[in-house]
Amino acid sequence: MDIQRITDDVEVQGTEYKEEPVVEDNTDVEDSEAPQQRRRSSTGRTRAERRSSAEGNNNIIIIAGAVLGVIVILLIAVVYMKTQKGKVADSEMSEDYGDASEFMIDENSPLYGAAMEAQQTGADQNNSSEQESENTISYSDDEIKQLREAGYTGSEIEKFASQGLRVTVKIAEAKAEQRQFFEENLKDYLDGKSEKYKELETYTWLGQSELIYDSNNKDSWNNKEIVKNCDYVKVPARGYQTFLRIEIQDGKYAFMLVRPERYEELPQNGNIVVYMKYYATGDTTIIYHIEEKAIE
Repeated sequence: MDIQRITDDVEVQGTEYKEEPVVEDNTDVEDSEAPQQRRRSSTGRTRAERRSSAEGNNNIIIIAGAVLGVIVILLIAVVYMKTQKGKVADSEMSEDYGDASEFMIDENSPLYGAAMEAQQTGADQNNSSEQESENTISYSDDEIKQLREAGYTGSEIEKFASQGLRVTVKIAEAKAEQRQFFEENLKDYLDGKSEKYKELETYTWLGQSELIYDSNNKDSWNNKEIVKNCDYVKVPARGYQTFLRIEIQDGKYAFMLVRPERYEELPQNGNIVVYMKYYATGDTTIIYHIEEKAIE
């Protein structure tokens, strides 16, 4: 130690002695904290911090569970309130409008019959649809052809198939209807004696003999034309056209289309000059054009 420096310090202090403050030696404390600092630096977290973190996680779980419980309770309360509200509404409606039977139509009311008929119609339609789906069948091509020949349309045939109806039954029904129609409407025309038959014979081509020819021999036909004064009779106006029956020779007739205004001008029967084009095929004459010829 330097004796001179100590002497100088004493001289500077003077005659009064000032007690220096005692400084506590923290060397031991610092030495005890050093290992903990070293442990922190090696693990990143102290034991106290890990304990604090675990306690924090437990607290979060507890809080979340409590919140969930509150939500469940609220949902139960809402459902209960809606149920009670519905009961109250039903009760109020019952009080306001009474029993639903009050709204039923009285059997003596004019509307009762219509309502029952509408209800029955709906039930019949449902039953009909169910039966059609259960009974639907398919017809063969030959069966469809037979139904067509009997006079049924395509839509009618499809309906019969959906209803599961047999072909033989529908053909028998068609023949019965045709027989009835013939008896009521055609028999008088075809018996050969009635006035209706005579009318057909007189005013249509049905009263004429059959026309027979062979178009394969057309090269041998002679194309001719003629102007001739003929007797005529007005055919009763039917359908869409007006005709005159022109007598070509005894008992042989042709039918000439005339304009409606000319048809009205002419008497019921008389004479008329006509211009004709025809084929002469040996024993047969085929008229393919006939018209009135104006006289100058």
